[in-house]
Amino acid sequence: MGEIVLFSALIVVGYISGSHIEKKHFKALKRREWLTREMRVSTQDELYGERFISKSKMVVGSVVISPDYFKVAYASVVNMFGGNISVYEALMHRAKREAVLRMKESAKGAKGIVCMRIETSSLSQNATRQIGSVAVVAYGTAIY
Repeated sequence: MGEIVLFSALIVVGYISGSHIEKKHFKALKRREWLTREMRVSTQDELYGERFISKSKMVVGSVVISPDYFKVAYASVVNMFGGNISVYEALMHRAKREAVLRMKESAKGAKGIVCMRIETSSLSQNATRQIGSVAVVAYGTAIY
């Protein structure tokens, strides 16, 4: 009985703290995206209208984000029955946005970034094969 209470308490604490941290992170992402809105990013090898490039350099932004207890528990239940694991979608969305922002911030002063790519990887926990955390790397060529 004590194990069920402890598990339930962890789920509640994980849900409350995880939701708070996630909302805070989304708010910070929105503010930082506003600050970097002028920098154009393209997956193509050139930016429209840019003809003169004085220099270029590779820029990288990477992040590793872990889910909270609630997301892990919810994903375990959904995994038993099959279906869309929406809590992990939000985790991936946050991680991708953060990686792109870090890449843009590392290209300070650039006109834009070309050939942008995003790589994702899930890091599983031991033999349970559940997602322990998500690693995302965004990279490209900053042009000046």
